[in-house]
Amino acid sequence: MQPFRHFPAALKARILYVLTDIDDTLTVAGRLPAVALAAMEDLQAAGIRVIPITGRPAGWCDHMARMWPVDGLVGENGAFYFAYDAHKRQMLRSYWKSEAERREDRRRLADLDPPPRRLGSAPAEPRRAGPPALLPPRLPRRPAGRLPEPRRR
Repeated sequence: MQPFRHFPAALKARILYVLTDIDDTLTVAGRLPAVALAAMEDLQAAGIRVIPITGRPAGWCDHMARMWPVDGLVGENGAFYFAYDAHKRQMLRSYWKSEAERREDRRRLADLDPPPRRLGSAPAEPRRAGPPALLPPRLPRRPAGRLPEPRRR
């Protein structure tokens, strides 16, 4: 693979979309760095549509589609596409499966023994945090002091 700077300018000018994974592609140690958000904003400002693709569930994807500088988002490994219209304050949702198929999937999940835990409900047994070696590392904090100069466009 060659560095992107070697990609011909004529071909770069024809790029209309950037599709990207999120975890460990846009994120570092589970966190989204400011430089990734700035890059997505810069791509949009250049007229390039940004569409992350992830295995994350709909709740996460709804938030990202609303809050991140993206033109849409594919979630649950292709199960749906969300795009937020900020002017209308409305989410466009398009699903791979029909409403009837999704309703049947929800019914089948409800029949599981034990039923799946709802987001935000307490687990049956308290979980242990685990040994520190298994916990995600913390990103280094920026030293206190002067804030960086704002970016000029």
